[in-house]
Amino acid sequence: MSKLTMFKGGMAAQIPIKDDKEANDKAMANVYADKLREVRAGHDGTWVAHPALAAIASEVFNKGMPTPNQLFVRREEVHITGNDLLNMDMPGKVTEEGIRKNLNIGLGYMEGWLRGVGCVPINYLMVRHPHRLQPPD
Repeated sequence: MSKLTMFKGGMAAQIPIKDDKEANDKAMANVYADKLREVRAGHDGTWVAHPALAAIASEVFNKGMPTPNQLFVRREEVHITGNDLLNMDMPGKVTEEGIRKNLNIGLGYMEGWLRGVGCVPINYLMVRHPHRLQPPD
């Protein structure tokens, strides 16, 4: 794969969990691991949902990317086709718990969208609304 543009990693959606240190430590470790994966994959930057995560992302990228960008990082082993992007075969199975969780997230997302809130915390994750959608008047 030829890298002719900068790659930006995905958003770390976690937010600090103030009332549970163990859960917070685990969430922050997941953020660190995700940003480490991104910098090792050749990403040139990243973003986070909460300002408290910026220090973690900066630490990882400052250590793992001492240059202004990683345009020199080529992922020749990566081969993605149109069929890969359309593949709906996913591991796992549909469960009642999963459906309930997805419904809860979807309803929480819609409730925030209808109130005109740009993003809402759901299950200690920040869910961001699409820019172009506007709540009804």
